[in-house]
Amino acid sequence: AKSRGLLRETLGAFRASDDADWFLTDGGHFENTAAYALLAERAEVVVLADCGADPAYAFGDLENLVRKARIDLQAEVLFLRPRTPLPAPPPPDRWQPRLQAFGSLADLGSSGSSACLALARIVYRGRDGQPDAQGLLVIVKPNMSAGLPVDLVNFQREHPEFPQQPTADQFFDEAQWESYFQLGSYLGGQLDHELIEHLLQHHARYFEADERGPFEDGAAARPVSRLAQRIGSTAVNASVGLGAAATLGVSLWTALDSVRTGWARQTADERAALK
Repeated sequence: AKSRGLLRETLGAFRASDDADWFLTDGGHFENTAAYALLAERAEVVVLADCGADPAYAFGDLENLVRKARIDLQAEVLFLRPRTPLPAPPPPDRWQPRLQAFGSLADLGSSGSSACLALARIVYRGRDGQPDAQGLLVIVKPNMSAGLPVDLVNFQREHPEFPQQPTADQFFDEAQWESYFQLGSYLGGQLDHELIEHLLQHHARYFEADERGPFEDGAAARPVSRLAQRIGSTAVNASVGLGAAATLGVSLWTALDSVRTGWARQTADERAALK
């Protein structure tokens, strides 16, 4: 049955009505977050758990989703960041403490932030290319945020790659499974129906555009770097690393040349000895 299922997946031919065995795939060959199908349905709210192994917090799976959504579905995903400082609404405001878990994408990957959630606005476009519907994308990114129980903190100290351990590890022991389960329960517990309904109505009050595009309202009023901040820092590191790479390359070539000379000398000595 597994061989037949694999063959059907290769050919893209599935029969689900008259077979006793159904072949289930996670769809990761194409888009790893599974949010693509929800965007195709023009969902008003999408909650995405970005759980692919991403130790550098480069958001590769999210980037792939955004690109495919724009090309295939005419859906634009525009990331937001919390306003700084948050507006001071009429007291009492019970929402601000609950919004502390949100940050920008850069905050989710920063060791100096406790944010574990991010928000994006979805703009669905019609056949004429004009916006005809909107929605919200809530991103949950596994990280060591504030307020976690002590056993999770200790587990992460013993396993520094947690919670971004390689997905090749398919055999979790009890402590590892429980740690991921508790982390997911805590991160998901930051969200509920009431909070999402409030964000649908009032997200513009608490959030602003992150890395504004040239066609966003008010973009011209704020100088914007050509490269995104998280990408720009990588580019700077890469340019600085070119000098080190060149130095290393010269050293490596010298070492290889020395080894090659020694090998040629050894070969000549061996031939002389054989004679």
